[in-house]
Amino acid sequence: MKLKELLLLTDEQKEKGFFIRGNKDCGEYKDYRSNGNLWEHSFYLKDKRQGEFKSYWYNGQLMRHCFYLKGRKHGEYKSYYTKGQLIKHCFYSKDKRQGEYKEYWGNGQLMIHCFYLNSEYNGEYKFYYENGQLREHQLYENGKIIKDYLK
Repeated sequence: MKLKELLLLTDEQKEKGFFIRGNKDCGEYKDYRSNGNLWEHSFYLKDKRQGEFKSYWYNGQLMRHCFYLKGRKHGEYKSYYTKGQLIKHCFYSKDKRQGEYKEYWGNGQLMIHCFYLNSEYNGEYKFYYENGQLREHQLYENGKIIKDYLK
């Protein structure tokens, strides 16, 4: 089977990829912003994202880095502010959040630290003010609060 290069140009972006039959069926995919910076770099298998995925802000900074399995987020997921600071670090299994989750304020302070099971809070949940002071502290089981430590 011969791979065909796809190149589309619009006012907003430029796409380039190597695909079977000229669509996103299989292969590497790159999408560019109008300023020429890379917007997205990903891979497809049978019209679904597969493997490493990266997207970028207009200024070229990394926006999101994650992994896909058969079109679903699977594995480590990180997202970033436009200046490169970490916003979110978590894990997915078949498009559902699993395990430890951390989210940060723009100043680098921890905002949320919690745990997920099948995309529901499960375990400790802590929410912090931007200055780092604890605002909420609860214990969850299967998405329901079973204890509120600050009340």
